Formats: sequence, C-alpha cells, structure tokens
Amino acid sequence: MASGDPTSDENAAYISATAETLGLTIKPEWMENVARFFAVAKDMAAFVAASGALTDSEQAPVFEPRDTE
Repeated sequence: MASGDPTSDENAAYISATAETLGLTIKPEWMENVARFFAVAKDMAAFVAASGALTDSEQAPVFEPRDTE
C-alpha cells in the first residue's frame, strides 16, 4: 500500500501549500525527507481508513485526565 514516489510533484505541491498556510518554512535541503515522511503518514492514514476502525468506534465526548495524586 505504498504512496508511490514520495517526492512526486503532487506531494511536493501539497507539502508546500500546507506549509505556507501554516506559516512554516521548509528549506529546500529538507524537502526530500519531509516528502518521505509525508508518504509514510499517507500510507498509515490509508491503512487506518481501510481497517474500518473509523466507523466502528465512538469518540469520548470529553477527555478528562485522572488526578494522579
């Protein structure tokens, strides 16, 4: 279930647009590693989506941490 070429123009365009929207700077020398990580994240998201877990579970309405003392 690989995303193909992690350094594809499509991935690079998405990464650049997202970084700009978030006000982040990605140096050119970082782009290959960022693109490779992005491809891994896309594969993980596809795996979770394909598992059906997103439709078979309910989220808690509010997270309340326990008092550990």
